[in-house]
Amino acid sequence: MEGDRNMPQSQELWEKRKLPFDAKETQEAWENAAESLQTYSEEMVQRWNAELDNMLLHAALFSAILTAFDVQSYSLLQTAPPDPVLSALQRISTQLAVWLNTLWFSSLILSTTASSVAIMVKQWLREFQRGVSGTSRASARDRQHRLNNLLKWQVPAIVAALPFLLQLSLNLFFDGLLTVATVATVLIGIHTIFAVGTTILSVLVPT
Repeated sequence: MEGDRNMPQSQELWEKRKLPFDAKETQEAWENAAESLQTYSEEMVQRWNAELDNMLLHAALFSAILTAFDVQSYSLLQTAPPDPVLSALQRISTQLAVWLNTLWFSSLILSTTASSVAIMVKQWLREFQRGVSGTSRASARDRQHRLNNLLKWQVPAIVAALPFLLQLSLNLFFDGLLTVATVATVLIGIHTIFAVGTTILSVLVPT
Protein backbone atom coordinates (compact mmCIF):
# COMPACT_ATOMS: atom_id res chain seq x y z
CA MET A 1 0.00 0.00 0.00
CA GLU A 2 2.87 2.32 0.80
CA GLY A 3 4.26 1.72 -2.67
CA ASP A 4 0.90 2.56 -4.23
CA ARG A 5 0.78 5.91 -2.43
CA ASN A 6 4.25 6.80 -3.66
CA MET A 7 3.49 5.94 -7.31
CA PRO A 8 2.69 8.98 -9.48
CA GLN A 9 -0.93 9.24 -10.43
CA SER A 10 -1.97 9.05 -14.07
CA GLN A 11 -3.05 12.68 -14.02
CA GLU A 12 0.36 13.73 -12.74
CA LEU A 13 2.07 11.77 -15.49
CA TRP A 14 -0.22 13.33 -18.07
CA GLU A 15 0.46 16.83 -16.84
CA LYS A 16 4.19 16.13 -16.83
CA ARG A 17 4.12 14.77 -20.37
CA LYS A 18 2.22 17.84 -21.59
CA LEU A 19 5.36 19.83 -21.01
CA PRO A 20 7.40 20.41 -24.19
CA PHE A 21 10.45 18.25 -24.80
CA ASP A 22 13.73 19.96 -24.08
CA ALA A 23 16.52 20.12 -26.64
CA LYS A 24 18.29 17.04 -25.30
CA GLU A 25 15.17 14.86 -25.42
CA THR A 26 14.36 16.05 -28.93
CA GLN A 27 17.88 15.29 -30.11
CA GLU A 28 17.79 11.80 -28.57
CA ALA A 29 14.43 11.08 -30.19
CA TRP A 30 15.73 12.08 -33.63
CA GLU A 31 18.90 10.03 -33.18
CA ASN A 32 16.95 6.93 -32.15
CA ALA A 33 14.57 7.30 -35.09
CA ALA A 34 17.44 7.90 -37.51
CA GLU A 35 19.37 4.88 -36.24
CA SER A 36 16.32 2.63 -36.58
CA LEU A 37 15.66 3.88 -40.11
CA GLN A 38 19.30 3.46 -41.09
CA THR A 39 19.40 -0.10 -39.76
CA TYR A 40 16.17 -1.00 -41.54
CA SER A 41 17.30 0.51 -44.84
CA GLU A 42 20.73 -1.12 -44.79
CA GLU A 43 19.30 -4.55 -43.96
CA MET A 44 16.68 -4.19 -46.69
CA VAL A 45 19.24 -3.21 -49.34
CA GLN A 46 21.62 -5.96 -48.24
CA ARG A 47 18.87 -8.59 -48.40
CA TRP A 48 17.69 -7.46 -51.84
CA ASN A 49 21.21 -7.31 -53.23
CA ALA A 50 21.89 -10.86 -52.06
CA GLU A 51 18.68 -12.10 -53.70
CA LEU A 52 19.46 -10.25 -56.93
CA ASP A 53 23.01 -11.61 -57.05
CA ASN A 54 21.70 -15.16 -56.72
CA MET A 55 19.11 -14.58 -59.44
CA LEU A 56 21.69 -13.03 -61.78
CA LEU A 57 23.98 -16.03 -61.33
CA HIS A 58 21.13 -18.46 -61.96
CA ALA A 59 19.91 -16.52 -65.00
CA ALA A 60 23.40 -16.28 -66.49
CA LEU A 61 24.07 -20.01 -66.19
CA PHE A 62 20.61 -20.94 -67.42
CA SER A 63 20.80 -18.54 -70.38
CA ALA A 64 24.17 -19.96 -71.42
CA ILE A 65 22.78 -23.50 -71.42
CA LEU A 66 19.57 -22.44 -73.13
CA THR A 67 21.45 -20.61 -75.89
CA ALA A 68 23.17 -23.85 -76.88
CA PHE A 69 19.77 -25.56 -77.19
CA ASP A 70 18.37 -22.64 -79.20
CA VAL A 71 21.24 -22.78 -81.68
CA GLN A 72 20.57 -26.46 -82.34
CA SER A 73 16.78 -26.13 -82.49
CA TYR A 74 16.95 -23.17 -84.86
CA SER A 75 18.73 -25.34 -87.43
CA LEU A 76 15.58 -27.49 -87.63
CA LEU A 77 13.81 -24.64 -89.41
CA GLN A 78 15.06 -25.45 -92.90
CA THR A 79 13.53 -25.54 -96.38
CA ALA A 80 11.42 -28.61 -97.24
CA PRO A 81 12.93 -31.08 -99.76
CA PRO A 82 11.35 -31.41 -103.25
CA ASP A 83 10.22 -35.04 -102.79
CA PRO A 84 6.44 -35.08 -101.89
CA VAL A 85 6.73 -37.75 -99.19
CA LEU A 86 9.76 -36.17 -97.62
CA SER A 87 8.08 -32.80 -97.97
CA ALA A 88 5.05 -33.98 -95.95
CA LEU A 89 7.26 -35.40 -93.24
CA GLN A 90 9.29 -32.22 -93.28
CA ARG A 91 6.18 -30.10 -92.77
CA ILE A 92 5.29 -32.12 -89.68
CA SER A 93 8.84 -31.83 -88.42
CA THR A 94 8.83 -28.10 -89.14
CA GLN A 95 5.64 -27.61 -87.13
CA LEU A 96 7.25 -29.31 -84.15
CA ALA A 97 10.42 -27.30 -84.71
CA VAL A 98 8.45 -24.04 -84.73
CA TRP A 99 6.74 -24.99 -81.46
CA LEU A 100 10.05 -26.04 -79.92
CA ASN A 101 11.78 -22.82 -80.96
CA THR A 102 8.85 -20.76 -79.68
CA LEU A 103 9.14 -22.35 -76.25
CA TRP A 104 12.91 -22.17 -75.96
CA PHE A 105 13.34 -18.67 -77.36
CA SER A 106 10.53 -17.44 -75.09
CA SER A 107 12.36 -19.05 -72.20
CA LEU A 108 15.58 -17.29 -73.19
CA ILE A 109 13.80 -13.94 -73.49
CA LEU A 110 12.27 -14.28 -70.01
CA SER A 111 15.61 -15.25 -68.50
CA THR A 112 17.46 -12.31 -70.06
CA THR A 113 14.60 -9.98 -69.11
CA ALA A 114 14.90 -11.06 -65.48
CA SER A 115 18.65 -10.39 -65.63
CA SER A 116 18.13 -6.96 -67.17
CA VAL A 117 15.55 -5.95 -64.57
CA ALA A 118 17.74 -7.27 -61.74
CA ILE A 119 20.64 -5.12 -62.95
CA MET A 120 18.39 -2.05 -63.06
CA VAL A 121 17.11 -2.71 -59.53
CA LYS A 122 20.69 -3.02 -58.26
CA GLN A 123 21.42 0.38 -59.82
CA TRP A 124 18.37 1.84 -58.07
CA LEU A 125 19.55 0.44 -54.75
CA ARG A 126 23.01 1.91 -55.32
CA GLU A 127 21.43 5.32 -55.93
CA PHE A 128 19.25 4.81 -52.86
CA GLN A 129 22.35 4.58 -50.66
CA ARG A 130 24.44 7.21 -52.41
CA GLY A 131 25.09 10.42 -50.50
CA VAL A 132 23.15 9.40 -47.38
CA SER A 133 25.14 8.55 -44.27
CA GLY A 134 25.02 9.13 -40.56
CA THR A 135 22.06 9.64 -38.29
CA SER A 136 21.50 13.37 -38.56
CA ARG A 137 18.02 14.79 -38.96
CA ALA A 138 18.69 15.73 -42.58
CA SER A 139 19.99 12.24 -43.38
CA ALA A 140 16.95 10.64 -41.77
CA ARG A 141 14.57 12.79 -43.79
CA ASP A 142 16.45 12.11 -47.03
CA ARG A 143 16.59 8.37 -46.34
CA GLN A 144 12.87 8.23 -45.55
CA HIS A 145 12.06 10.21 -48.71
CA ARG A 146 14.04 7.74 -50.83
CA LEU A 147 12.43 4.79 -49.09
CA ASN A 148 8.98 6.22 -49.80
CA ASN A 149 9.92 6.53 -53.47
CA LEU A 150 11.04 2.89 -53.60
CA LEU A 151 7.67 1.85 -52.22
CA LYS A 152 5.84 4.25 -54.55
CA TRP A 153 7.51 2.72 -57.60
CA GLN A 154 6.70 -0.83 -56.41
CA VAL A 155 10.35 -1.90 -56.14
CA PRO A 156 9.52 -4.62 -53.55
CA ALA A 157 6.95 -6.07 -55.96
CA ILE A 158 9.48 -5.98 -58.81
CA VAL A 159 12.06 -7.84 -56.74
CA ALA A 160 9.43 -10.41 -55.75
CA ALA A 161 8.39 -10.91 -59.40
CA LEU A 162 11.89 -11.77 -60.68
CA PRO A 163 11.95 -15.34 -59.28
CA PHE A 164 8.56 -15.90 -60.92
CA LEU A 165 10.04 -14.90 -64.30
CA LEU A 166 12.91 -17.33 -63.84
CA GLN A 167 10.54 -20.13 -62.83
CA LEU A 168 8.37 -19.42 -65.87
CA SER A 169 11.46 -19.46 -68.07
CA LEU A 170 12.48 -22.82 -66.61
CA ASN A 171 9.00 -24.25 -67.17
CA LEU A 172 9.02 -23.17 -70.82
CA PHE A 173 12.37 -24.88 -71.26
CA PHE A 174 10.95 -28.05 -69.72
CA ASP A 175 7.91 -27.82 -72.00
CA GLY A 176 10.28 -27.75 -74.96
CA LEU A 177 12.06 -30.82 -73.71
CA LEU A 178 8.74 -32.61 -73.34
CA THR A 179 8.19 -32.31 -77.08
CA VAL A 180 11.44 -34.04 -78.04
CA ALA A 181 12.50 -36.49 -75.35
CA THR A 182 10.64 -39.25 -73.55
CA VAL A 183 13.45 -39.71 -71.07
CA ALA A 184 13.32 -36.02 -70.28
CA THR A 185 9.58 -36.43 -69.64
CA VAL A 186 10.28 -39.00 -66.93
CA LEU A 187 12.98 -36.87 -65.33
CA ILE A 188 10.81 -33.77 -65.43
CA GLY A 189 7.98 -35.78 -63.88
CA ILE A 190 10.28 -36.80 -61.04
CA HIS A 191 11.33 -33.18 -60.61
CA THR A 192 7.70 -32.03 -60.56
CA ILE A 193 6.66 -34.71 -58.04
CA PHE A 194 9.58 -33.77 -55.80
CA ALA A 195 8.85 -30.04 -56.03
CA VAL A 196 5.12 -30.45 -55.37
CA GLY A 197 5.72 -33.05 -52.64
CA THR A 198 8.20 -30.91 -50.73
CA THR A 199 5.90 -27.90 -51.02
CA ILE A 200 2.92 -29.84 -49.64
CA LEU A 201 5.01 -31.40 -46.86
CA SER A 202 6.33 -27.99 -45.82
CA VAL A 203 2.72 -26.90 -45.29
CA LEU A 204 1.39 -30.07 -43.67
CA VAL A 205 4.42 -30.79 -41.49
CA PRO A 206 5.49 -27.57 -39.73
CA THR A 207 9.07 -27.38 -38.53
